[in-house]
Amino acid sequence: WDRIIELAQELEELARECRDGSIVENDGK
Repeated sequence: WDRIIELAQELEELARECRDGSIVENDGK
């Protein structure tokens, strides 16, 4: 279970980075 939790956290971090990047690109800033 520990590994699953760690992987989930990593996926969440990557998802946030992807979302932030997409938002910045969409805003055109």
